[in-house]
Amino acid sequence: MITQEGTSQPNRALHTRPGMQAATTEAKAQCLQLSTLLSGDLQTELSDGKIRTDHDIYPEDDLILPSSHIFNADYMGQDVVLELLKMYYENNTFSVCNIEGGLDKLCTAVASSADGAALDFVPLDHIHDLQIRVKCEHFTAYVSSAEEAGPKRRLEELAEKLSFLDRTVESLQILRSRAQASSHDLNVEFVLMSDLNSTGHNRYYLQLHLTNLLQAIRNAVYELLHDREHTTVRVTSQDDSVWAFPRNYTGLFKMAKNKWEHEKSKQRPNRDWSSDFWVPPLGWIVLPGSTELMDLGGYIDNSYGHPTYNNLQEFHLSRWGINDILRDTTSSASAEDADFVDDSYWPVGIPFNHRLLQTLIDRGVFEAEEDMFSEDDW
Repeated sequence: MITQEGTSQPNRALHTRPGMQAATTEAKAQCLQLSTLLSGDLQTELSDGKIRTDHDIYPEDDLILPSSHIFNADYMGQDVVLELLKMYYENNTFSVCNIEGGLDKLCTAVASSADGAALDFVPLDHIHDLQIRVKCEHFTAYVSSAEEAGPKRRLEELAEKLSFLDRTVESLQILRSRAQASSHDLNVEFVLMSDLNSTGHNRYYLQLHLTNLLQAIRNAVYELLHDREHTTVRVTSQDDSVWAFPRNYTGLFKMAKNKWEHEKSKQRPNRDWSSDFWVPPLGWIVLPGSTELMDLGGYIDNSYGHPTYNNLQEFHLSRWGINDILRDTTSSASAEDADFVDDSYWPVGIPFNHRLLQTLIDRGVFEAEEDMFSEDDW
C-alpha cells in the first residue's frame, strides 16, 4: 500500500484492521487443518494389513509449506507470523533429508521478510514430530568390475565409503546441537534409506555396511535419548534391495544413561568418536613390511572365510548384543548389561587413520592375496 509519505512500504500493523483480522483467522485455520507433511498418501495398506511407507513421494501441491505467503512478515505482520509459525510447527509432522540443507532450515532462525531478516524463531524448538531420512542409497552405488578390482582401487573405494560415513555423521551435527536448546516433547525417527544389495553384495558385506550405517547415527540417537529430556527416538531401516518391508532397529539402542555418561567421559573433548568404530572390509588386503591392518584403526575383520572364527560376530555380540545384524533387530542384553563391559569394543574405540589409508593409496605399497577379489565380496 502507499503510505502518507508517498512511498511503498509494508504496513507492519495490518493485522489490526478488520479485513486483515479475517485473513489472519483464515491463515490460522489453514495451519490447524494441515495434514502432516508425512501425509497419508505416503503410506499404503497392503493386503496382509501391514503399512508400507514410500519416502520418495513429494508433498502434494496444495500442501502449505514454510515458503507460503502466510508466513511472510511483510504481508502478515511479524507478530501474526510468529503465532502462525508456532502453530504450524507444533501441529504437524515433518520429514526432511539429512542432505541439501533440510536439517539446516529446521535448526536455524526463520527469515520471513523481503530483506531476509531473521525472526526470533527456530522451527526445531517447536516441532514435536520429526522424521529424518538419512540418505544412503549411493553408499554402495559404485563397485569396480572384475577387471578393475585391483587392491589400489579397492582401497580408493574404501576411502570413498568412509568419507560418505563421515559426511553422514557431520550432517546430523546441527540437529544434535540445536536439540539441546529446548526441552519440549520431541519424537524423532531416523530412517536409514539404503540400497545395499543393488550391486549383489554377499551377506557378509551387507552386514559390514549396515553396521557402519547404524554406527553413523549412534551418537546422535543416544544424545537425543539421554542428553535431552522428553525425547523418544525410533530407528528404521528402509532398503528394498534387502527387505520387503522397513525394519525397526530401535531395539539395538538400549544403553542406559549412566553407561552413556561413562562412554562420553572416556572420549577426547569436542570430538565425535563415531569413526573409531567403523568396521571396514579390509580382511583380504595384505599390507607389506611393518604396516599392519590394525594400524588403520577401526575394527578390521580379517576372519572372512575362516572356518571356525568370526570377528564380526564377536564385534556384534559385544557392541550391539546381537549375533546377526541382518536378522536381529533388538539387543538380547538388558540396558545395564549389554555393550557395557570395558573391553576392546567399548567405551573407547580405535580412531581410523585416514592419513595412512591415503598414503597407502598414493604409494601403492601393498599387495593382495590371489583370488581374494570379486564383485560379490565388496
